[in-house]
Amino acid sequence: MVACLGLTLAYLSAAGALWNLGMPQKAIGIPAAVPDDPEIAMAQAAAAFRSSLAIPTARELAQLRTAARLDPLEDEPFLFAALRQSATGNGRKAVRLLEEARRRDPRSTDTRVVLLGHYLKARQAAPAVREIRALSRLLPPQGRAALVALLAGLIRSPDTRAAALGAIPSHPLRIALLEKLARDGADSGLLLEIAAGMGGVAAEGNGAWAERTIEALINRGDLEAARRLWASLYGIEPKYGESAVWDSEFAGLGGPPFGWKVGSGPAGLAEISGSVLRVRYFGRDRAQFARQLLMLPSGSYRLGFRALAYNRHHPADLAWRIACVESREPLIELPLDDSGKAGSASFEVPAEDCPAQWLSLWGRPEPFPETSTVGLRKVWVERTGRP
Repeated sequence: MVACLGLTLAYLSAAGALWNLGMPQKAIGIPAAVPDDPEIAMAQAAAAFRSSLAIPTARELAQLRTAARLDPLEDEPFLFAALRQSATGNGRKAVRLLEEARRRDPRSTDTRVVLLGHYLKARQAAPAVREIRALSRLLPPQGRAALVALLAGLIRSPDTRAAALGAIPSHPLRIALLEKLARDGADSGLLLEIAAGMGGVAAEGNGAWAERTIEALINRGDLEAARRLWASLYGIEPKYGESAVWDSEFAGLGGPPFGWKVGSGPAGLAEISGSVLRVRYFGRDRAQFARQLLMLPSGSYRLGFRALAYNRHHPADLAWRIACVESREPLIELPLDDSGKAGSASFEVPAEDCPAQWLSLWGRPEPFPETSTVGLRKVWVERTGRP
């Protein structure tokens, strides 16, 4: 089993590299020694296939055919015959033999890997994607990375993109594909095209992969495309409200980076529950409890909040903060002070070097720390000057 997986992974890695270089896939074969007993013959031939790059000879194939007559339902003779046909340049016949071997044993990774190589060589995107989908369920996680690399090659090529996209309706492959393409610097239009068929999948479970994918666009300065991708992955209309703050009343909609990212740790606890952002801060260490990314144009604004009653009169160790992403310089810090249940303050977004801003809630340690517990009902940002 280890040898099988090792060769399978090696083949997929090589196939991915060759695909991206536009080179054909190479045939792989089996060694010579094949005993007469059908079960021993098949087992030893399969083991040899998984660990050797030799092409089977006509004599060896004859021995396998003899063994196959004693066990006519086996798939291996078709696989080995296909390898021989491939080695002699008869790719079409090799594919027919491989498809018959696959019909006899749909779970054979050996057959599917070689068949995938033939589909890639022939640039048959749809059947290649179907083999990738099947192998992604048969191989361990480390093998799936190579499959995604092959899929990315099909998607990047304009002549195979449409057929490949049409053949991958399942979310798991699209998720892995999006992550890889974003990490590799793929065009944002391609990422949006892939995400368009995913129907808000990021809202269905753990969205950490979505955050990583979107932040890859943010890190290269493509903010508008990043926000469109976020809206697509979370199933949110592009014009998602009048407030500059998404989910300003903490209904738990969407996710980071343009929605709330809430975190807990040694410094305290935070969660969104019952339309309230609840924070318990121990007052000892500086910590960030919630944040989301804004895209405020330059101009004058007002930041405000509304909260439930505090557990003490001076929770000034908690404060809302808005800072430019690039400079990280704060434009405003608004403490949760003894005003009780609401507060607001004005600030300016500069015209230069501040296309995006982090809105975040911070815990700021004091000389004599106390535990603060607060529930926030709403936070908003509104424009006060002319655009």
